Amino acid sequence: MGHPVNMAVLAVLALLALILVCICLLYYGAPPTLLSGGAETLYCHDGDIMACAVGPCNGLASCIGGVWSGCRWERVCMPGSTKICQDQLCPSGIRECNQCGTGYGPCRAP
Repeated sequence: MGHPVNMAVLAVLALLALILVCICLLYYGAPPTLLSGGAETLYCHDGDIMACAVGPCNGLASCIGGVWSGCRWERVCMPGSTKICQDQLCPSGIRECNQCGTGYGPCRAP
């Protein structure tokens, strides 16, 4: 068996590597699922834009330096957050932000 100090150092390095991967995913976004499909989507020209999806969220990927970026979409709210609303059927209600953060659902009773 390895020395306990060596094992601790390896565990710390593995944890740091995992943290670095998580930071990269948060900064660059998850790898997109390109919606047009086909081998032609592996290569791109700078400035190209393509529809993509990450789970249930649809967005756009951009070609930067010949490589597709992560899938991005405009977030207008924090998923699951609510805001107060009023409409004809509900004079005092709430709207909930959808799971992608792209908008609020219908006004409903709290």
